[in-house]
Amino acid sequence: MRRRYDSWSRYTTWPMFVLSLVFVGLSGLVIAKPKGFPYEYSAHIITIVMVLWVLFIVDFVVRMVLSQHPPRFIKTHLFELASLVIPYLRPFLLLRYIWKLKFFSRFGAQGIRIRAAVSIILFAFFFVYTISTAVWVIERVNPKANIVNWGDAMWWGFTTITTVGYGDYTPVTNGGRSLAVLLMIGGIFVVGVTSATVISSLSDQISNYVEKRAETMDPEPNSKKPHSNLVISALSLGAAGDPVPESVQSTPTVTTETTPEADPTENDSDSPSDSSAPTTTD
Repeated sequence: MRRRYDSWSRYTTWPMFVLSLVFVGLSGLVIAKPKGFPYEYSAHIITIVMVLWVLFIVDFVVRMVLSQHPPRFIKTHLFELASLVIPYLRPFLLLRYIWKLKFFSRFGAQGIRIRAAVSIILFAFFFVYTISTAVWVIERVNPKANIVNWGDAMWWGFTTITTVGYGDYTPVTNGGRSLAVLLMIGGIFVVGVTSATVISSLSDQISNYVEKRAETMDPEPNSKKPHSNLVISALSLGAAGDPVPESVQSTPTVTTETTPEADPTENDSDSPSDSSAPTTTD
C-alpha cells in the first residue's frame, strides 16, 4: 500500500501543480471581472474552476486512503484540508508542490537555492494576491474607500509589500487596515529571506572561485582550505580602509636566541681542585 501511495504522489505531483496554477489564474480572472468580458465565458470559467476543485478533493481522498493512516494523514495535511473547504487558500499549496518536485534535485545545492528562490517569489505573489483581494472585498462597499476595483487593490498590495508605499491608495476600514499591517509584516519577511538567499548564493560562488584559484596556484592539496578561508575572510571585511581583524593578519615571526650550554668537561677557575688541598708533613 505504501508503494501505491508513493507511486500516486509521484505521478500526480506535476499534474496537480499545473492544475493548481490554472485554478489560481482562472479564479483571479473571475474575481477581477475585466470590463467587456462576456458573461457566457464567465459561466464556463466558473464551471472549470468547480471541476478542478472536485479533482483536488478526489486527489486528497485517494492519498488519504493509500496512506493507511487516515487520522495521521489528516493531521499532517490540515492546511490542504482547509484549502478544500476554502478554495481561496489554494494558491499557497503550490509551495508544497514545488518542494515535492524532483526537478530541482538534479542540480544539487544550487537546485536547493533555486527552489528556495522560486518559493519565495511565489509566496510573495500569492500573499499579495490573497491580502489585496480580501482588502478589495472589504473596502469596495465603503463609500469613502478609494480601493474600489481589483486592479487598484493589486497595485496597492505590491507597493506595500515592497515598502514603497506611494500613498495613492489606502484602506479606510478597520478590516482593511488590519490586513494592511499583516501585508507590511510579510513584506519585511520576504525582503529578509530574499537577501539571505542571495547572500548565501554569492558566498558559495566566491568560495568555489577561491578554491579553484587555490588549486591552480598551490599544488599542495593540504593548503587549499586555509588559503580559501583566508581569502573569504578578507573579502568579508567590507569597504576599503576597514581595520583588518587579527585572525586575518599574518602572525609575526618570533625569533628566540639560545645561549650555549656550558661544557661540563671544562673546570671552573673559581672552584678549588683536589691538587690544591693542603698537605701536612711531619
